Amino acid sequence: MWAQFQLLGRLGADPKLRYAKDHGRPYVILRLAVSRSRWVNAETRDVITDWIPVGVFGKSAEYVATYGHKGAVVAVRGRMIMRNPTKAQDGEYPSIMLQSAHVQVVGRKVPAPPAVTPPPTLADVELPF
Repeated sequence: MWAQFQLLGRLGADPKLRYAKDHGRPYVILRLAVSRSRWVNAETRDVITDWIPVGVFGKSAEYVATYGHKGAVVAVRGRMIMRNPTKAQDGEYPSIMLQSAHVQVVGRKVPAPPAVTPPPTLADVELPF
C-alpha cells in the first residue's frame, strides 16, 4: 500500500525545469497554493492557504514547465514519500515529499485582449454636401 494525494491549486511561481546530476532526468519542484477554510466561531470562517511542495519528474516535468506559469490552476495526483533527515538533531523532524504521478494545467490566466476601436460609420464622417 502507499499513500496517495490529489490537489488542486495555483502555482506560486513559474516552474523551472532542472536536470538531475546523476542521470539527467528532468524535474520541477512546484510550490502549490491550496486553500482551505475553518470556522473561527459560529458566524465567521477563516480561509487558510497552505504552500505545498510537489516534485514532478520526467515528461510531466517538461509539460508543466512548458504550459504552467505563476497563477495557473494545476491538478496534481501522486504519492507521499517520507523523507528522514540526514542528521538527527534537536528540532529536526522527518518531512513528507509529494511525488507527482500525473499533472494537468487546468486553467491559465489569459491576458485581456487589446482594445479594438470600431471602424468609422457614416454618422462619424462629414459629408461635403
